Amino acid sequence: MAAGLDRASILDYGCGSGDITFPMLQSGHSVTGVDIAEGMIRKATERAEQSGFTARASYHHLDDVVLSKISSETFDVVVCSSVLEYVEDDRSLLRMFHDILRDGGFLLVSVPDRKSLYCKLDKWMYANKRFLPRFIPVEKLGYLDIQKRQYDIDLFVQEVEATGFKLKAKKRNTITLQRGAVMEKFSNIPGIGMLAIMMFRKGSPGA
Repeated sequence: MAAGLDRASILDYGCGSGDITFPMLQSGHSVTGVDIAEGMIRKATERAEQSGFTARASYHHLDDVVLSKISSETFDVVVCSSVLEYVEDDRSLLRMFHDILRDGGFLLVSVPDRKSLYCKLDKWMYANKRFLPRFIPVEKLGYLDIQKRQYDIDLFVQEVEATGFKLKAKKRNTITLQRGAVMEKFSNIPGIGMLAIMMFRKGSPGA
C-alpha cells in the first residue's frame, strides 16, 4: 500500500512501540504515532532516534490536545490495528479517520472476528481458566476484561463503507507470539484467524 505512494504521511493510531509502521519509515515515509501507553511511546521514539528517523517520525502520548491536533491535519494513510474494539465510540473514530484522510487515502485496520475459531477459543479458555493446566498461558487473555466488542466482519465492512470508504483488500491473521508459528500458518483460513485485517480507500459516504 504505502509502497505505491511517494513519501506518504502516515498516522499510526494506537501505535504501541511502532512495529507495524516502522517498515514504512524504512521505506522513506513519514509516521506520526499516537498511543495512550506512554511506555510504548518512549520505545517507539527511542527506536526511531537510534535508526536516524527523527526527522520523519514523531510519537505522542494520546490526550485531548494531541487528539485535537491530529484531527486538524491531513494524512495519506491511517493505520489502526487492534484499537477499535477497545474504544467507547468506534464509529466516531472511523468518521475522524475519514475526515483526516486525503481523497483517495487508505485506511488499514484490524479488528477481532467474533465468529473466528481463535476468538471463540480464547473466550472459552478465559472463562474456564481455573480448570486449565498451568502451562497454558491464560494470563495473555486478560485483554478480554477490557475489550468492549468483537465484530461480525461482514457488518463491519458495511459500516465502514457507509462512512465513506471502499474495501480494497482483506485477510485474516492472528498473533504469532501468542499462538505460535505453527498455528500462524492456519490463521488466514476464513473462520480460523482471530483478526480481520482490511484495507479501505477513502471515497464519499454512501458511494
